[in-house]
Amino acid sequence: MADESHAVAGMKDPRRARAGAARLAAVQTVYQTHAAACDMEDAARIYLDRFAGMDLDGEALVPPDRALYARIVRGVSDRMGDLKALMDGHLSPAAIKDVEDVQAAAPASRRIDPLLEAILLCGLHELLAHTETDAPVIISEYLHVTRAFYDGRETALVNAVLDAAAKTLRTDSA
Repeated sequence: MADESHAVAGMKDPRRARAGAARLAAVQTVYQTHAAACDMEDAARIYLDRFAGMDLDGEALVPPDRALYARIVRGVSDRMGDLKALMDGHLSPAAIKDVEDVQAAAPASRRIDPLLEAILLCGLHELLAHTETDAPVIISEYLHVTRAFYDGRETALVNAVLDAAAKTLRTDSA
């Protein structure tokens, strides 16, 4: 996470850096609801109160765009069932097998790491609801978030799922 935060802090466009920080924070919040079994609103409040804009190794992290952060977190919370169904529809068994060896009978969303699921849920929500942002921009931002946590094939999985979803949901994905 430190590398991601420093990279966001080093962006030249402060608005884009704050949007990137909001996406990273939203993913962490969605993940936290799974890891700590707390509700989304509590996790969001904790994140914003304790971590947003904090110092890391003497360097101030870019504070998230709070409006974007709230829209993503609220949207994922409100549409969790729809987003999981959308995710399941775009997760192929072959793609899942590349990331993790799992039982084929389980729903696709149950076969992936909770952090990876949080990344996909946030990205899918933005593709679905934030039509003012071009699909390639959203996909690129979530690939950046994915690279902050994973070194392997997970980035390819996130790209494949979000790209496939964008092609069915958006006209700006080409």
